[in-house]
Amino acid sequence: NELRKNLRSIKAISIAYQQAGIQDEVLLKEIENAEDSLQKLQTIVFGNIAKNKVGEKNRPSLDDRVDMIYMALSNSTYGPTPTAIRSAEIANKELTTLKTKLEAVDSKLKSLAEQIEAAGGPPVEGF
Repeated sequence: NELRKNLRSIKAISIAYQQAGIQDEVLLKEIENAEDSLQKLQTIVFGNIAKNKVGEKNRPSLDDRVDMIYMALSNSTYGPTPTAIRSAEIANKELTTLKTKLEAVDSKLKSLAEQIEAAGGPPVEGF
């Protein structure tokens, strides 16, 4: 899964930055911004993890919508309900937006890894 891969990559990039001993505040801020972007995307996909654990009301995540569609289709001999169809439309729209944002972050991560390596840092695996 691309999101999980990028979450691992941003950790590797942060470690590479620290190991390189680079003192570039702009680069550090870019790494932090990329990590924030990935965490926001993770919340869109899986919901707010802290709220999920305590059972608080939470905006439906992409994962929640897909689960609902699956349950509606697997337990019905009638076919998809209007609610399942609407959830599929919303999930598809969210997935399209998510894919665009994820591609942008992936491109940014590649750039960050290259900048760290160019500054004398260790190579980041996967880039």
